[in-house]
Amino acid sequence: MTIKRDATPPAVSFSGNAGSYTVAQTVSIGCSATDNLSGVAAGCSGINTPAYRFALGANTVTRRATDNAGNIGSGSTSFNVVVDPAGLCALTSQFVQGSARYQALGPAARRLVDLSVAAACAYLTSIGPQTHPAEKAAFINAYKAAVKALAQAGWLTQNQAATLATFADAL
Repeated sequence: MTIKRDATPPAVSFSGNAGSYTVAQTVSIGCSATDNLSGVAAGCSGINTPAYRFALGANTVTRRATDNAGNIGSGSTSFNVVVDPAGLCALTSQFVQGSARYQALGPAARRLVDLSVAAACAYLTSIGPQTHPAEKAAFINAYKAAVKALAQAGWLTQNQAATLATFADAL
């Protein structure tokens, strides 16, 4: 009689990791598990999450998989989430344009709201590598005031406005 014993955990691997994401992007990383002995019983799930939901800076995500013999394998992947003026502006637009209130508007009214977002973003795009710290702080405060106005007008939720303000402070 021959008894086969599988003591080897499944291998977990990741694909599609861009390594760095702005707050306006989606972290989309595939995960796969392989096991050449008993086969995979429960694979791993990939990542498909807006980058702003992760902490700024380095992030590590670990996934696990189980094979048919009950062995558990794991793997990790790391990436960075960064905030820059262009990414923060894009996230502001995504939040506003994703709101039910915005979606209910006609094209002309949407253009007016888009102009308000563009005005807020103009403060961000004024920030450059040579911007004096006092000027930078003034631009950030002006952007945060514009975000607050967008929230008061109902184009952003309070949570979205707080998220955008936090990211602006990190610039």
